[in-house]
Amino acid sequence: MRSKIKQMNQLIFNLKTGQLAFEAVPVPQVGPGPVLIRSRRSLVSPGTGRMLVNFGRGSLLSKAQQQPERVRQVVDKIKTDGLRPTINAIRRRLDQPVPLGYCNTGEVLAEGRNITDLCIDPDENRCQLARMRGIMDLNPAEIDVAQAVRERTGHVGADGVVMAASLESGEIMAQAARKSRQRGRVVVPGVVPRLSATPGRINHLGPALGDANADVLGGLLGLQAEEIGRLRAQRVV
Repeated sequence: MRSKIKQMNQLIFNLKTGQLAFEAVPVPQVGPGPVLIRSRRSLVSPGTGRMLVNFGRGSLLSKAQQQPERVRQVVDKIKTDGLRPTINAIRRRLDQPVPLGYCNTGEVLAEGRNITDLCIDPDENRCQLARMRGIMDLNPAEIDVAQAVRERTGHVGADGVVMAASLESGEIMAQAARKSRQRGRVVVPGVVPRLSATPGRINHLGPALGDANADVLGGLLGLQAEEIGRLRAQRVV
């Protein structure tokens, strides 16, 4: 399925100048494997974001001091390729825009080939509902679902596992880990496991969306008030 949307807005950071820009860029093409998501919300990492901002706004000397291993690579490249080609390569690298934001949520606009959704449930009614929606179903009462998932993914594992059930043991969590690929995601929209003597509960839902924007953007990332105002006017934050 192809998306009809041709352009999207992207928050771009320039490593050379340290400037932020909100630009219209082409929508990524969906090839085999990925899915295209229209982002509704995206997080900013205080650690990674602040590191990028500080690095971009530093001088060339400061950049070199922050990445001594890169300095050694530059020296080696000068020895093999010469000074001018090395300087040109560094300039091209610093001129490359860096997109900010990750851990986004939104709606799927298009899917590439080889995308498989699996429903795992012992309830036959739910499995039938999954089949009606074109989703492959697996019944844990009939097969080893962890092994089945790995077989259907070329023994790699699932990119993401959503746990919408609970048991009085840690088995369901261990099973989710066996289904997932290395560095895959396990999403838990509840309290798991639900133990009889010490049942889990949610005491606090956390701050509302955007409550920490001022602290993160101004305090941690070091953005100026006019930059934050411009991003708010463009509805980035």
